[in-house]
Amino acid sequence: MTPIAGKVRIGVCRLQKTCFERFHAAEIQQTFYDPPSPQTLEKWKNAAPENFGFTLKAWQVITHQASSPTYRRMRTKIPGSELSDLGGFRPTKWVMLGLEKTLEAAAVLSAKVVVFQCPSSFLPSKENIENLSEFMLRAVELKTRLGINPQFAWEPRGSAWDDKLILDICSRFNLIHAVDIFERKPVTDKYFYFRLHGGRKYSHIYTDDELKLLIKEFGKYDCGYCMFNNINMFEDASRLLQALEEDALKNK
Repeated sequence: MTPIAGKVRIGVCRLQKTCFERFHAAEIQQTFYDPPSPQTLEKWKNAAPENFGFTLKAWQVITHQASSPTYRRMRTKIPGSELSDLGGFRPTKWVMLGLEKTLEAAAVLSAKVVVFQCPSSFLPSKENIENLSEFMLRAVELKTRLGINPQFAWEPRGSAWDDKLILDICSRFNLIHAVDIFERKPVTDKYFYFRLHGGRKYSHIYTDDELKLLIKEFGKYDCGYCMFNNINMFEDASRLLQALEEDALKNK
């Protein structure tokens, strides 16, 4: 890898066999809908090269309420009387189970980052901030008990969360502020986690100028991940890797 690529892992938010050959990392989305079995996770881990970086998205029962359309893809059966206990980082049975299953998956994959993506409906109310804070304390305790140390990345959505509040929460719990860099700048430094969604319909194809801007942004941090989540993710991620190689040759 080039010098800058050595500190930046380029990947996609969908695991396919070609990921192992083409990219440095993949973000596992299946863990958001339903955590795969340990056997399936172990199979993925064994198929990957030694230096491949797995990251994963936390189970939706932690972050999303039952009204979210994302539950249409969930196979786990939840009793109707317990649907009100889903999401919002609240101290409920399902949220705590979601944390356990998420970190167990991270342990099997030796995942480097766990992403907690919030829906835009998760607003910075006093109750939500308190629940988020208590949850992160428990999450840190659990990963210590499991003997694992993935970085936690938090992706609040929407404009209601201001930079000062995000920075305060991230600083208290050592979180990476995960962002789509074309929509919002992260408030945390040193490490970054970019999730490039490609607009509301995931259909944007990133231009050469946008890829050059990404490379410029990488230089502001010690290391991090750039994960494409748009429809054209495989092609765009490949083009970014090529642009990194070309940029390294120019700077030799």
